This record gives sequence, C-alpha cells and structure tokens, in this order.
Amino acid sequence: MESAATIQCTSQQTRFHIESPNYRELDIKGLQILVTSGEKKSTTKGKSKARSKDGIEILSSADLSLKEGRRYALVGRNGTGKSTLLRSIAEKLIPGIPENTRIAILQQTRLTDGVNDPKQAGRDDTGLNVLQTVIERATSRSTIEQEISTNKLALSQGIDTSDPYAPVRAVRSLKHARLQKRLFILDKDARLRSGMRGMQARKALVAFEKVVAESKRLCVDDPLDIDLNQR
Repeated sequence: MESAATIQCTSQQTRFHIESPNYRELDIKGLQILVTSGEKKSTTKGKSKARSKDGIEILSSADLSLKEGRRYALVGRNGTGKSTLLRSIAEKLIPGIPENTRIAILQQTRLTDGVNDPKQAGRDDTGLNVLQTVIERATSRSTIEQEISTNKLALSQGIDTSDPYAPVRAVRSLKHARLQKRLFILDKDARLRSGMRGMQARKALVAFEKVVAESKRLCVDDPLDIDLNQR
C-alpha cells in the first residue's frame, strides 16, 4: 500500500498578529517546503528538486511575497513543484498566511458561457464576469468536496447501516475532523509566533488539545454510553 504524500512547510517566526484581516501584502521569509512520503525511494535523480532522506525539497530558504487583489501564475516544467506550492498557499499550510485570508486557485477550465452573445460574453446571470463566478464556485465547492472526501467512510457508515447509533458516531466523527483542522491551525500559529503572542498561542493550543481529546473519547465511546442528547 502506498502512503499519501505530506507537505511540510516552515518559515521564520513573526511577532505580528497573524490573524489580522488588514493585510495588504504578505512577505514570508525563510520558506521551506518539503514533500514526504512513505513510498519506497525512487532511484530516479531529480534535476529540479533536491532529494534528501526526509523527502523532496521544493523550496529552501525562499522568500514569498503576495499582494492583495493580484492574480499570480506559475510557469515551469512539469514536476518542478508548481502545484505543490499553489496547494500550500491555498490551504494556508505556509506559516504566516493569515487564516482570514481568502485565496482561490483556478486550475484548467473551459469558458463557454455567452460565446454566442457578445453582450453577455464573460458574464453570468448575476452580472459577475466568468473569472469571478468560477472563483466563487470553486472556492465553496472545493471546501465542501474536501470535507466530504475526508469523512466519506464515516458518513457512509452512518447512513448505510441498521445500527441506531451509527448516525451519532458519524456526526461526532465529522465534528472531530473539524476540531482537528482547528487544532492544526492553532499548532501552526503557536510554532510561528514568538514572544508574548507565542506564549498566548501555546496556552490556547494546550487548552484546545483537551477539547480534541474529549472529542476523540466520544468518537470511540461504547454504544451503551452514547447519549443522544450530547450529539
């Protein structure tokens, strides 16, 4: 069985309030992106990416600058890490990208709306141009699809069964997955921050770890211990 690849991102610490919604420009220093996998090591030598015992290094000691309202495109050969970098940015895996930041990735798409009507070309029935519409739909759809895909097994087991407690377990599993995602964010913030903000972030992380631990306990509760009023 092949193990899924994992993207590891690190950057320099910051003393700024990374949850501030007033960012107009992001300037991330010392960025490193490493892709690790449990698969057997390849004998092929990579020409554009450094290989180490820990995985494949996409970026090392790099600087990443992003400005509000800009559209960016990456150009390069296949296999050089463009998609990995874009995914790291969009999913906010890179420490220093505020969670409140709205980022959308437009992959390949076919624009056909309005091709027979020059007046309506590039616009939908809401008045948005095609790019705006695609971004709006892709952002919300990607979030929903990712959550469904991640919890597909738990959700299917909660529906396709005669066990009366299965739906409760499925709901708890979904809530636990959301808590784990939040825990990942808090852990990332705690590692990134320093000084007084770093101390506050670590305290928040420890407190939330207890919440996640309790959620995990509920997920593995014996059916006889499940209280339907505590869903």
